[in-house]
Amino acid sequence: ISKLLNAEIFEQMGDEALNTSKWQDKALPALVVFNIDHFHRMNTAFGIGGGNRIISAFGDLLTRTLPADTLITRLHSDHFVALFPSNRSHFDISKHVDKIRQQLSRPIKTPSESASITVSAGIDLIEDNDRNVRNSIIRAEHAAHKAQELGRDCFCFYRPELSESTAQLIRVSAELREATNANEIKNAYQPIIRATDRTISAVEVLARWHHPVDGILRPATFMPVAEQTGLIPALTAAVIENIGDDFSLLSVKLNSGALCLNISSIMFKEDDFADKLLASFDDLYIPRQKLIVEITESTLMADMARGLQAINTLRDGKVKVVLDHFGHGRSSYSYLGQINVDGIKLDRIFTDDIEHSTHKRTLTKSIVSAARELGIATFVEGVESKEQAEVLCEIGCDYLQGYYFARPALLEEIDRNKDWEKFL
Repeated sequence: ISKLLNAEIFEQMGDEALNTSKWQDKALPALVVFNIDHFHRMNTAFGIGGGNRIISAFGDLLTRTLPADTLITRLHSDHFVALFPSNRSHFDISKHVDKIRQQLSRPIKTPSESASITVSAGIDLIEDNDRNVRNSIIRAEHAAHKAQELGRDCFCFYRPELSESTAQLIRVSAELREATNANEIKNAYQPIIRATDRTISAVEVLARWHHPVDGILRPATFMPVAEQTGLIPALTAAVIENIGDDFSLLSVKLNSGALCLNISSIMFKEDDFADKLLASFDDLYIPRQKLIVEITESTLMADMARGLQAINTLRDGKVKVVLDHFGHGRSSYSYLGQINVDGIKLDRIFTDDIEHSTHKRTLTKSIVSAARELGIATFVEGVESKEQAEVLCEIGCDYLQGYYFARPALLEEIDRNKDWEKFL
C-alpha cells in the first residue's frame, strides 16, 4: 500500500548495509519497529479501504521524516521497520523516534479520513557481532511489546536482560526457517465425523515439525515462534504444498476430499490474503469446494471489517469458512447473524465435562439451536469419550472431532493406525 521497500529486498539491502558499516563505541547502527496502536479500530471505523489509506499515509510520514539513508519496510499489517545503517547514539535514535511521535500529535489525513494515531516503538542498537537484520527485528519486536505493556504511545530500547529468551527465539526461528526449506514440515490429519452416521466428513490439517534432534514437534511448540518472527507465510506455504502432494491419495484412502485448514491471524492481516490462498490451491489443482478454512473468533473480533472481507472473498470463491473457538471470547448471538460463515466450531470449554454438567448441556444446546435456525453447521472439537459423543449427538451437533474417534496421523501412518481402520 505505502511506497516502501519490499520486505525481502529490505532484508537483503539491510544485511549488505550492516556488513559494510564501521562500528564505533556508543554509536551503533539501529533498527526500529513501529507498531500502530489499536489499528483494528481504524478498520472498524473507516473500513478496510480507509485503514489501508491510513497505513499508506503513515508509510509516507516515515519516508519524509526520517533521514534519507534510512531503509523502511512494512513488516505486516500495522508493523513497520526502519533501519538506520549509519552510526547512531541512544540520543540520536531517540530523537528520530520522538520526531515521528511529534508528527503524530496532529491527525493523519487522507483524502477521505482524518485519524489520530499513536505508535509503540522498539529500538535495537545492532552490535558488531550480530550484523543480521532479521535477528535485530526480533529484538526490536520484544522492545516494542514492552512499550505496549507500559501503556503504548512510547518507545523502549532492547535491554540485555532479555538476551537469553531472545537468543533462544533467534535460534529456534533460524531452525524453523531452515525446516520450511528442508521438507521437515509435515502434515498430520485428523478426521471430522458426521454426527448422524459416524462417517468421516472431512479431515483437519495439522502441521508437524520433524526436528532432526528433538523429534516430532506439535504446533503449540513452534507456532508462537513463527508468529513472532514473521515465518507464518513460509510455514503456511509449506503446509499447503504438502496438501497438494497428499490430496489425491488422501481422497482415495478416506473417500473424502474435504480438507479443513486453520489459518493464523497473521495471514488475515494481509490485504490480499484470501485471493492469494485461492490462487495457491488453484496452482495445486485442488478443487475449491473441497476446502474449509477456519478463522478464530478472536481474529475476527480484532478486525471485523478485514475479517469479513476475507470471509466473503473465500466464500465467493466456493471455499467454506468455519469460525473456530466459538465461545472462547466475546461470542454473542447478536453478531452470529451478521457474519456470513458456513459453520462454527465450539471451543473446548463446552466439551470438557459436558457429560456431567447440565449447565453446559443447556448452553451448548441453545447455541446449536440458534446456529441451525441461521443455517450454520456446528462443529465440536476435543471429544474424548463415548459419553461426550453421545451427549453432543443428542444435543444436535452436526460434526464431531477428537481423540475418541482418532488421533492426528501422517498420511503414511493412516493405513497402520487402528483408530483410522473404520474410516479407510
